[in-house]
Amino acid sequence: MERASPTEVAAHVNQELQSLDRLRRRLDDAEMLLTRFEVAGLATYRTVLTVIQRAELVERLGDMVAARASTMGDDGRIVSLQLHDLLAGVEQTMKLVLQDYVKPLRSGAVTKAYDRLTEMASHDLEDLSKIGREIGFPDIDDPAEPRGHRILSQAGRLPDGVRHDLVKHFRHLARILNADREALISVEGVGETRADQLRAYFDRLSALADELDPLQG
Repeated sequence: MERASPTEVAAHVNQELQSLDRLRRRLDDAEMLLTRFEVAGLATYRTVLTVIQRAELVERLGDMVAARASTMGDDGRIVSLQLHDLLAGVEQTMKLVLQDYVKPLRSGAVTKAYDRLTEMASHDLEDLSKIGREIGFPDIDDPAEPRGHRILSQAGRLPDGVRHDLVKHFRHLARILNADREALISVEGVGETRADQLRAYFDRLSALADELDPLQG
């Protein structure tokens, strides 16, 4: 089989980067929609699985581009920089989503679910129901109640330990978002300043959810 020329490889990589950019935008859109549904109390496992599906597709296409770029010398280093930007935060997002919804959340459950996703055949990733069954989710149109890890991870300068303590204390995102200042302060590591920052963040999220038309989501 004739080996592709450097020009052909570069052309393939450019096409794949464009595809990856489009797919990353679709992932970001799906995550934003999930945030709005979660805050509004309207999330279903379909919305959750759409984020998981697109994140896994971004990672797989990124791996393909990285493999091609490794053969491109100096040009490959430029591609690697582009890849770094396009893949930034994708794995973390997927693991935080799993941390919000995998049940029961035993030790190693998120890693196990993540590994199952990465081992799925590419054609199976086209079916949200198959993805859901693989990681133990109920029917994809069932209501989904997040614990709050992903949304709290986006609160500025919130240490992971405090995030875990908030989720452990309140148990569900809805309770966290509705907690008043005093209730937040009662959680170890929050304090008055951080409670005010969190309340301001939650209020901004609520304003975003108020703009959501459920029939057009």
